[in-house]
Amino acid sequence: MAEADEQWRKGDVPATKRLLAKTPPKQRGWEWDMLTWRCDAQKQSFPRGSAGVFLAWRPDGKALAVSSYIGDVHILDLRTNKLVRSIFPARGCTGGAIWLDGGKQLAMACGDGKVRILDAASGKKLRVFAGSPPNIPNTDPIISEIAVSPDQRLILTVGGNLNDKGWVRLCDLASGTLIKTFIGHRPVINAVAFNRDGKSFATAGHDGVIHIWNIARDQPISSARGHGQGNAFVYDVIFTPDGKHLATSGQDGLVHLWDAATLKRVRTFKSTGSDVRTVAVSPDGKALAGIAVDGTATLWDISTGKIVTLFRGHGHLPLSVGFSPDGKLLATSGQKSTRIWDINTRQDSVLFGRATAKPAFTCDGAKIVALGQRAEGLRTWSPDGRTMLADLKELGDSVAQVACHPANPNLLLTMRTKGRLDLWNLPDKRSEWTIPAPANKNTFRAAPAFSPDGRLMAVGSFVADIMGPRLDAVLSLYDAKSGKWIMSMSFPYGDRITATAFSPDGKYVAACSPYLYPSRKQTPGGVAIWRVSDGKHIRTLPGRDGGLYSFAFSPDGKQIALGNNNGVIRLLDIESGQSTAALDGHKYRVRSLAFSPDGRRLVSGGRTALLWDILTAQPVMTLVSDDGGYDKRFSSVAFSPDGKSVMAGGYNRKMRLWSVPPGQ
Repeated sequence: MAEADEQWRKGDVPATKRLLAKTPPKQRGWEWDMLTWRCDAQKQSFPRGSAGVFLAWRPDGKALAVSSYIGDVHILDLRTNKLVRSIFPARGCTGGAIWLDGGKQLAMACGDGKVRILDAASGKKLRVFAGSPPNIPNTDPIISEIAVSPDQRLILTVGGNLNDKGWVRLCDLASGTLIKTFIGHRPVINAVAFNRDGKSFATAGHDGVIHIWNIARDQPISSARGHGQGNAFVYDVIFTPDGKHLATSGQDGLVHLWDAATLKRVRTFKSTGSDVRTVAVSPDGKALAGIAVDGTATLWDISTGKIVTLFRGHGHLPLSVGFSPDGKLLATSGQKSTRIWDINTRQDSVLFGRATAKPAFTCDGAKIVALGQRAEGLRTWSPDGRTMLADLKELGDSVAQVACHPANPNLLLTMRTKGRLDLWNLPDKRSEWTIPAPANKNTFRAAPAFSPDGRLMAVGSFVADIMGPRLDAVLSLYDAKSGKWIMSMSFPYGDRITATAFSPDGKYVAACSPYLYPSRKQTPGGVAIWRVSDGKHIRTLPGRDGGLYSFAFSPDGKQIALGNNNGVIRLLDIESGQSTAALDGHKYRVRSLAFSPDGRRLVSGGRTALLWDILTAQPVMTLVSDDGGYDKRFSSVAFSPDGKSVMAGGYNRKMRLWSVPPGQ
């Protein structure tokens, strides 16, 4: 299984499948199930040598042509998942490749300003002609992109110079004869596309302008400024199959749909990041795909603008995306690989927002509240994590943690980085009450939590001191309706608080401290439990081996799960304090824990996230972060109210949502 996992991480799906097939049936546990499921979601992945800037599907959907960063053109056979041929044109293929004659030939735009037509099977050069204007002063001959008319009689090449204007050349494809040169954009044209009539075409450039041209006229017939403020680049342009609309992608992270006749904006599609490099329209015209530099390929419903799904498998700077001829697959290509995705198969994880704090479902399960980076603030999302419902920046900046009210889906508690607490009414974005930040700037609040009935609120606090532990960790209770302080309870020998929670019946409240210092000597921490009615300390459940960081009550209130720094989760009987099971699956600190609503499963977060069966004390599913980032620690996890989804937030500033596979 280790070898199969290694091949999966390298992106070699066929090798992973071969190793999975060789695994003896008795050894096919949860890891085997998980990898098999993942391989079915992502159909194919080609290695670094096939990475590219442009990609083109062969008309039969059985092969891809990918032009790489260094100018090679690779032909990839999707039936065998092998590299069939690599072609090395003069000065590289700078403007992509297009299949001609039903896939028998390839047209390539090259760095020497020439267009080369090759036999796809043999790689033999059939003809060469000029693709850039030779007589325009100070013009770089590099071709940015090419487009072929639907009847394959005409070819457009575009380019430009950083100190001058962009150019478009219209040539006869069969002979290479120049028909016309168009001058427009300043300074470089990035993209060009023919409309279905073969008489009009669109260009987009560095100047942020989109032009619609007619091949019979010298000047654009309509123009629009497309993306962002000033001269934000427009990277790509493409017509819908019916020719009625035009899609563009740009430096502002947006994709716009335009009326092709008037260039009036029809709809805007939001991506997960900035710089959407390429955009593609499905063959039936119902879906739109774009790929951004954050590594996410986004699939939108073109009629509503809503996100249908997201695909992640590339690291930084993916550059190309394209639908298969039948519309069932999506190809993405970047610096490291080319990947093929099954559009109808749900990914094992869905990125839906950059976040840093505890993920929170509203009590009715209708919304997810997610914290973005400081400039983004709070946002609410649909339960599947695919659609942003509302932007809640008005709720304040520098929000560090949130807690949803357990009985009222319209109430949300926020805690800012300096410790200020606010209870918000979400529909009208009104603050019900505010608890100011602590007067002592070295006092920190942490881990706010509501009681099950929503009447009380618990908040931990401690004083940070570089000279050593202060032993003044405190858990305070507040009236949730008014925000008034009720009582504070000292944490015996605790120096800080990392988690708080009420017991399911609301009679007890608990807090976790990573380390305890009886007699000023460090011990592995523990969870202190107090009686809510009078604040009496009942007991402290000790951690083991390296400290304690997280805990969670079971729904029936009979068990408590403790997450240790050594990666082991212990289940304890609350009444006796005796250990009932040890869940050993993490290699490092267990940072977060959550029971499923029925109490049968537990999700744990650390360097990865694991889903456990409580009865067998064995993991049934591994949730792995595939964002390519160096930091994969999940600082918080949560089940949806119906128990069908698991959500996790991490230090990599991303939140992820998983659907638990059927039968798990």
